Amino acid sequence: MTCVSVLLFSVAGYCGLLHRYLELTSHFRVQYLFIAIACAVSFFLFRARRWLIVSAFVVLLNAAVVAPWYLPTQAADPQSRSLRVLLANVLYSNRNYDAVLNLVRQEDPDVIVLQEAIPRWQRAMKPLTVSHPFTRITPDGTDNFIACYSRFPIEDAAVSASAVHATFGLVAKLKVHGREVSFISIHPPVPVTALEFPERNAQLAATAIVARELHAPKILIGDLNNTLWSPYFSNFVRESGLKVARRGFGVLPTWPTFLPPLMIPIDHCLVSDDIQVVDCRTGSKIGSDHLPLIVDLALPNENQTSP
Repeated sequence: MTCVSVLLFSVAGYCGLLHRYLELTSHFRVQYLFIAIACAVSFFLFRARRWLIVSAFVVLLNAAVVAPWYLPTQAADPQSRSLRVLLANVLYSNRNYDAVLNLVRQEDPDVIVLQEAIPRWQRAMKPLTVSHPFTRITPDGTDNFIACYSRFPIEDAAVSASAVHATFGLVAKLKVHGREVSFISIHPPVPVTALEFPERNAQLAATAIVARELHAPKILIGDLNNTLWSPYFSNFVRESGLKVARRGFGVLPTWPTFLPPLMIPIDHCLVSDDIQVVDCRTGSKIGSDHLPLIVDLALPNENQTSP
C-alpha cells in the first residue's frame, strides 16, 4: 500500500548513516510529503480513520524537516547586496552555450561558477572573460572541470598541513571591494556505487576541514550531490561551521530537470555567519539536467570581518 511504502521510506531516510541505499531514501522528503497529504485526504474522504492517523503521522514526519526551509529568517536589506554568485552545473554533454551566456547577461552576477565545464565549454565561455576578467579553471577528472569567472581578483588560498590532502576543486580568495573573501567550490562524485559513495563523503569531510580553517567571510558553492536531509549533509554543515543559504527561501530543487516530479536540491551555497543572505533562488533552464542557483549576499564591513 502506498501509505505504508511512504512511511517505510520516510523512516529509512533517518538511517542514512547505516548504508548508502538508506541514505538515498533521505533525499525525497518533499515527494513523501505530497504523497502522504494525498493519502490523508483520500482516507479522510473514505472515513478510514486508522489509515488517516497513519498518513497524518507520515505528513508530520516529513513536514518537520521540509517546513523549516520556508520559515522566514532575519531579512537582509536588498540594498545591502554586495555580491551576486551564480552556480551552474552545465552538464558536459550539453551544447546550449548561448543559454548560459544569456543567463549571465540577465542576472549580471559578480562571480560565475560553472561545473562540468569541459574544454569546449571553456572555449565557448570566452566572452565571459571580458566582463569577468579574473578566471580560475580547475580540472577534477575527465568531465568535472570547475571554471570560475569573477569581476574581482582571485588569489590562491593557503591551507594548513592538516587540510593539504584536500586538493580537489577550487579554494581561493576573492578581493571584493577591498575585502578578502574565502571562496570554495567543489563537485563531489555521484554517490551511487560502492566506490563513489565513500568518495563523496570523504570529500565533504575534507572540505569541512578546509572551510573551518579559512578566514571569514567564507563562501562555499557547488553541486554537492547531496540534499538538505541527508545525515552526511547535516554532518558537513555542522563540521564546516557554515550556514545553508537556502534557509528561509525554500527547498529550491535543482536536479533532474528532465523529471520535474522527482527534482531534489543538490546544488548548494553555504556561507559563514557574518554574511547575510539577501536572496537565494534558481535560474532558468540552460539545457542542463541542473537548474542554476543564484545567491545574493551582503558581506560584512571590513571592521566586522573575523578569522
